[in-house]
Amino acid sequence: MGVQLTTVRLVLRELDSESEEDCRFMVALLSEPGFRAFIADRGEVSLAEAAKYIERACQSSYLKNGFGMYAVEEASSGRLLGVTGLIRRAGLEDVDLGFAFLEAHSGSGYATEAGEAALRDALNRLQISRVSAITTEANTGSVNVLLKLGFSRSGFVTLPGKTEELVLFLRDLSS
Repeated sequence: MGVQLTTVRLVLRELDSESEEDCRFMVALLSEPGFRAFIADRGEVSLAEAAKYIERACQSSYLKNGFGMYAVEEASSGRLLGVTGLIRRAGLEDVDLGFAFLEAHSGSGYATEAGEAALRDALNRLQISRVSAITTEANTGSVNVLLKLGFSRSGFVTLPGKTEELVLFLRDLSS
């Protein structure tokens, strides 16, 4: 079954490229205006492309690193809300906390609650003591979530092959 993390309201679980529900959800998430503006604009995404994205971006990380981006479900209904997890990115010294939620569920505290679960997992299961996070200055929602999660601004970074300067946040989990 893979990794499963729980909170009071949420279940975080591995995404499955063979699940039609997961693929439909990923099509919706990748098509969100906020995802396109602040993370990546992949244009129109088909179910087959969503399945390939889950394989490449999520499942390969589970196998290689023991972590990745997890589906975030509402515990009471099983409804998919977003994704949260850890990513190993070129250009960053530390593992990176990432998250994205369907806009219909923003402002409900889900990103903060899911982020706390991912950070607990990083420290307890993975024994990772420091985590980074990146976002644009304009993405005030993500900046606010990172500050609520105890991250501190650490400067700016431009990832390899990119031109956009991103705000770099760090959090020491051992303190």
